[in-house]
Amino acid sequence: MNEAAIFAEDVKKYYTVKVGFRKKAEIKAVDGISLIVREGESHCIVGESGSGKTTVSKLVLGLEPPTSGTLKFFGEDLKEILVDKNKLRAFRKSVQAVFQDPYSSLNPRKTIKEILEKPFKVHQIDYNSSIIESLLQDVGMVPPQAFLDRYVHQISGGQRQRVCIARALALKPKIVTLDEPTAALDVTIKAQILNLLIDLKSKYNLTYVIISHELPLLKGIADKITVMYAGKVIEQGPAKNIFSKPHHPYTIGLLESIPPPDPKTAKEKPLPVMEGEPPSPVNPPPGCRFHTRCPFATDVCRKEEPKLSEVEKEHFTACFHLRNVVQ
Repeated sequence: MNEAAIFAEDVKKYYTVKVGFRKKAEIKAVDGISLIVREGESHCIVGESGSGKTTVSKLVLGLEPPTSGTLKFFGEDLKEILVDKNKLRAFRKSVQAVFQDPYSSLNPRKTIKEILEKPFKVHQIDYNSSIIESLLQDVGMVPPQAFLDRYVHQISGGQRQRVCIARALALKPKIVTLDEPTAALDVTIKAQILNLLIDLKSKYNLTYVIISHELPLLKGIADKITVMYAGKVIEQGPAKNIFSKPHHPYTIGLLESIPPPDPKTAKEKPLPVMEGEPPSPVNPPPGCRFHTRCPFATDVCRKEEPKLSEVEKEHFTACFHLRNVVQ
């Protein structure tokens, strides 16, 4: 089995906010998650807005220190990395990001060439024009010479995302986090970007942490899936298990809400609706956080918090009523 590129155990991230005159409260963005991302794996984190998945990506990037818990990268604790300048510099090279909106994450005053040169300059690494052109070649922007002197507004949305990916690959990282990498793209471009990511993963020997809510698109790229709800991990396991036999009612609801590809089928069978809204991260409900929306909820769900339990090999679910849900 491959080495653990990322190891998280009972990681929490709370933010203190003002809620009134001289009153403060804690936003429990991430509330005790555990996961292992193996080297060379594509680990996808899914959930609705407010589930905490983007906060997890910030923790993985070292942009936020965890409030508590253990977070390690190839065996080294993040807290130790963040206080050591040499370790932090190496960490920044090894862990790179592709953000959700390619337009806002690129400097509109810089040319594509200047954008791709920046990582080398920041880390004081020698480079030449052939390296920059090779990066553009690898992400499918050919001929690369045609794009070097263009600005961000002179290229399409899909090309901007390719530039973001090229920039992330410039320093040959070990881990790349992708926050909704296809959310701002047209449907046809989404498939192209996902195929590109699959090819680059093999070529550069990358480990992916992908944040997304577009479950259908994950089938071709995901190895493992972690489903989050209100700051908690509620289901986790191999992608093929999650898609073929989900156990948690929330995961089932997410999968059933996917529109069928055939318009006739879509008209004949209305999409199931998951009633209610996610709870407030400032004052989450006691017990299972999904019980306010769950059709199987009982008194135990309202009082006690379910723990992740193994239902199949490496497939974990946090639910008191697994037999009722999967029948």
